[in-house]
Amino acid sequence: VHWIIETKRNELFLATFGGGLNKLVSIEKDGHAKFKSYSAADGLPSDVLLSICEDEKENLWISTEHGISKFIPSKEMFENYDDRSIIFHVRFSEAASAKTSGGNILFGSTTGIFNFDPGSIYKSNYVPPIILSQLLITNQEVVPGKNSVLKKGLDETRKLELTHEENIFAIQYAALDYTNPVNTQYAYMLEGFDKQWMYADKQRHATYTNLPKGNYTFKVKSTNSEGVWVDNTRLLDIAVLPSFWETPLAYALYIATVLLVILATVYILFTIYRLKHEVSVEQQISDIKLRFFTDISHELRTPLTLIAGPVEHILNNKELPPDVREQLTVVERNTNRMLRLVNQILDFRKIQNKKMKMQVQKINIVPFVRKIMENFDSLAEEHSMDYVFESEKNNLYLWVDEDKFEKIIFNLLSNAFKYTSANKTIKVFIREDENTVAIEVCDQGVGIAENKKNSIFVRFENLVDKNFFNQSSTGIGLSLAKELTEMHKASITVDSKLGEGSCFNVEFLKGKEHYDKTVEFILEDTNGVFSPSKATEINILQTETDEPANREERLQRIMLLVEDNQELRHFLRSIFAQDFQIIEAINGMEGKEKAVKFLPDVIVSDVMMPEKDGIEMTRELRTDVNVSHIPIILLTAKSSIESKLEGLEYGADDYITKPFSATYLRARVKNLLEQRANLQRLYRDQLTGKSSSPKAEERARQIMLSIDCKFMDRLVELMEKNMDNGDLTIDDLANELTISRSVFFKKLKTLTGLAPIEFIKEVRMKRAVQLIETGEFTMSQITYMVGINDPRYFSRCFKQKIGLTPTEYKDKILKGDNIR
Repeated sequence: VHWIIETKRNELFLATFGGGLNKLVSIEKDGHAKFKSYSAADGLPSDVLLSICEDEKENLWISTEHGISKFIPSKEMFENYDDRSIIFHVRFSEAASAKTSGGNILFGSTTGIFNFDPGSIYKSNYVPPIILSQLLITNQEVVPGKNSVLKKGLDETRKLELTHEENIFAIQYAALDYTNPVNTQYAYMLEGFDKQWMYADKQRHATYTNLPKGNYTFKVKSTNSEGVWVDNTRLLDIAVLPSFWETPLAYALYIATVLLVILATVYILFTIYRLKHEVSVEQQISDIKLRFFTDISHELRTPLTLIAGPVEHILNNKELPPDVREQLTVVERNTNRMLRLVNQILDFRKIQNKKMKMQVQKINIVPFVRKIMENFDSLAEEHSMDYVFESEKNNLYLWVDEDKFEKIIFNLLSNAFKYTSANKTIKVFIREDENTVAIEVCDQGVGIAENKKNSIFVRFENLVDKNFFNQSSTGIGLSLAKELTEMHKASITVDSKLGEGSCFNVEFLKGKEHYDKTVEFILEDTNGVFSPSKATEINILQTETDEPANREERLQRIMLLVEDNQELRHFLRSIFAQDFQIIEAINGMEGKEKAVKFLPDVIVSDVMMPEKDGIEMTRELRTDVNVSHIPIILLTAKSSIESKLEGLEYGADDYITKPFSATYLRARVKNLLEQRANLQRLYRDQLTGKSSSPKAEERARQIMLSIDCKFMDRLVELMEKNMDNGDLTIDDLANELTISRSVFFKKLKTLTGLAPIEFIKEVRMKRAVQLIETGEFTMSQITYMVGINDPRYFSRCFKQKIGLTPTEYKDKILKGDNIR
């Protein structure tokens, strides 16, 4: 700081070396001073100030290294006087200034004191005009012309239009003051871009780069030759035009494009939604159809049972007249055909719900396919068809699900016979490749139009209005065949010409590696080609079923029939009336009540019934200790594995689907009762001390429900605690087990084949044998230890059981004889 001065306006100014003129604005609370600085950019001739002096008009005169400058505080303007304004060259000294009483100002210099009267010094008021001399775009001079930006000289141009590519330009200008032009200073600004005037000193051009699109006004002003800023501002309007992509037309195109994209998107989404909706509607219609067919199929099972059962029962009569047998055979065949259609619909429902399981085994498909073809022999013979089977080999083995494989071939053959007229040919070929085995079913039928081939495997599609035998079609046969084929990881294709016939080709992969982990593999049966069908199974069971000789003994057994359909209930009664005393109930609620009341030997129940279904009845019976031991067979139209599992999980002993064979049902009832008899023998053997294999005991416990096992364990425990209690009665045991005397008798008789008195006697005799074998007790002690107060009665019971008196048995033991 060279000089500090306080003015008459009570303002403090500092003259600095290199910092220009500084005015104290305020002092902050923390003691820091705030200044406003004036530099060469604001009009000073130099930023090196040496001294300051105030005149009578409150103007500040400042000595600088480049002359004297006058600062007018009210206008914040500088008027400069350089060496050319002074007669001789003066070099001012630092901090050397004063004002005389007459108002003159003194500045010290290296050559003496510089004295002048500020009132006598004034500047010229001449206002020089400014011209715009030249325009440069990207450093290239622009010459006026037809194809030029300038149509005439720049100085004559009022508005300049530049493209977006011409946004780098420079404008040259000049103030026409010929007195001392080197002293002329300039300032410019581009309104709309610059925020303040740009002081350019003596520079006579302004340059701008990368101007954005828009409208601007270029302004330039100057001092006169004496450094006085005058009002000579020159204006030039400049418009930087946008690129095409920034024009209203472009924005309109953008908006149009966006709208088009939005409309296209909306249209596409609407189309997708519409198609999805159509697919959904079609799927719903298909589901409704399938659900309807499924419900009808379930309802048909009961009438089919009432047809198939009596027909089978009548056909078993060997004295039936041939003409009647032939007619009934037709009824049976068509009943089986109807059952096949019903099962086909239910199978499709399982596939749709992904509940159909694969049980794959290795079979010889050549004889298997021959066997399937035999179902159509009579039809081929009736219509004089050439029915041909050809195979490259006599034996070809494939890993397939036997049941599903049969349905695939059967449906293809059924389709071929439907649409092939009389005297035509139907052929079945089996050929083997390196990795596949193909089965072809070819016919000379009506064929399929080219435009309908893609719909041949679509569910419920009937591509031909009628067939040659006027057989109704559900429209799911080929669709089911395709679904079952794909479950085998196989492929099915069709080659057909309208009017010439069709050829369906099914290709199966060899081996079993292509199946996924969810597939169940069944061990190969090397004893034969086919698994026994239900009819075969029935025949086997029929030959093995020996009816009890004593009818009175058979009628002592009680069967409870629970069925809401009166006709089916009467049919079931007719099947079992010769072997059981029949009790009937029309629903699960009544069935449970009668089961508790009559304690039947076996229960045969329908599943779907009003008020309470068969599964719920089974669940409640299995949790009731009074009736938990009774075997239960469920009959139902639901053929799904899930329905069967549900019934078995709640304790049903068997689950038979409608329509069922009467012979098969009788055989299953007999087998269940035989299982109970085997269980009784096992318990009696254990009581008598006879050894039984661990597997037999484990099998017995598997057959017996957990609640029955707990019952027997509790009964044995009570006997152990009361072994020496001679006053123990049947009522005591029944009370401890919290059941009635009659229920205790029936339940124990069912589980062990022994009446309570016999059971108690067996347990006590078994303990007596064990005590005798120890050799530690006398006969009198043993008699009382097993709860018998009379030694004679004990000896008599022991001999009845063992065949020896207690003393004889002990002697044999002492001699080491093997008695058992």
